Amino acid sequence: MTLASPATRPQELDVSRIDPAALRVLQRLQEYGHQAFLVGGCVRDLLMGRTPKDFDLVTSASSRQVRALFPQSVGFGGQRFLVVQVRTEGGKSLEVASFKARRSADVSGPDAQVIPDDVLAELPQELGTLEEDARTRDFTVNALYCNGASGKVVDPVGQGLSDLQANLLRIVGEPEAYLRDDPGGMLRGARFATRMGMAFERRTAEAMKQMRGELARCSRKRVLSEVLRGLGTGTGAPFFRLLSSQGWLPLLVPPVARHLEGGPEVERRFFAHLEAVDRSLQENPRIDELTLACALLLPVAAPPAGGPPAPEAMGAVLEELVQGAPELQALPRHGQHLIATLHGVLKAPEAVPADNPLLPGARRLAALLG
Repeated sequence: MTLASPATRPQELDVSRIDPAALRVLQRLQEYGHQAFLVGGCVRDLLMGRTPKDFDLVTSASSRQVRALFPQSVGFGGQRFLVVQVRTEGGKSLEVASFKARRSADVSGPDAQVIPDDVLAELPQELGTLEEDARTRDFTVNALYCNGASGKVVDPVGQGLSDLQANLLRIVGEPEAYLRDDPGGMLRGARFATRMGMAFERRTAEAMKQMRGELARCSRKRVLSEVLRGLGTGTGAPFFRLLSSQGWLPLLVPPVARHLEGGPEVERRFFAHLEAVDRSLQENPRIDELTLACALLLPVAAPPAGGPPAPEAMGAVLEELVQGAPELQALPRHGQHLIATLHGVLKAPEAVPADNPLLPGARRLAALLG
């Protein structure tokens, strides 16, 4: 795929590259008098010449109004967000959010779930304007909107298009205030920067450096989710180099930080391993979180003489990573089972039962070991 260079990126979207189902949802909302836009990553990626993974929509309509307009839809949300998932032809689902009036704080809560209509009808919802919604976004390049039919891109913050042209990642508003409310934004920013080849804008970079200690306030579940998402993009090596250069690794993945203290040769081998993981993911991006976590930790848990780690060693490293996250307490045990299956694959692959659900992941890890 050829990406548009910053100097040649368009200011409007090619409508033919927008999901037709998303265009139909936008049109229906607009026909009923509501403002409705594509927003965020899909607009950014289309302007960069990338193919979006998802098309997210935002509207001036309330969630109850959206639900009423689309019979094949359901309310969905958790502690920090509320959307309506609209089912379209072919079983695809599009998420439609309402304009926010203010940012949501990074708070722990139950996992997102379907919201019954009677509950949705009673939920309080503070609706914002387009301009207010733009100020709730994380980075200016994610605060770009497109109304669909014309392809026109709207930049309410006034810096998103210029930052995209300059390949800059800039926090919307005051970076210190944003990172204080949501320190996990640093990890999201690192993931965007490495995946899109962008640099942090000066004030954003300074704020991240000054406030790195705030990462300790993130839940372990959020930290591991963001770290694995960064690794799983196929740009894990530059992602971890950025985490290391920012001094974040001891707060995020202490076993990896200690491993890298082994010296230049240990560091070289670790990042060569991550580059092999990247190549594997670029060839086949489908991978489960357990296999991804174990792929990251193969060099960390391995014996000094090399080779695959013992199941108990991998379990111990995973045990440290999930401390403080009760919902992830099964991960070390599952990791031990996966590494035990890996040993079977390496020693006698024909003896591993074909119906072993861990077999695909073990084969993937075996390929990384060469």
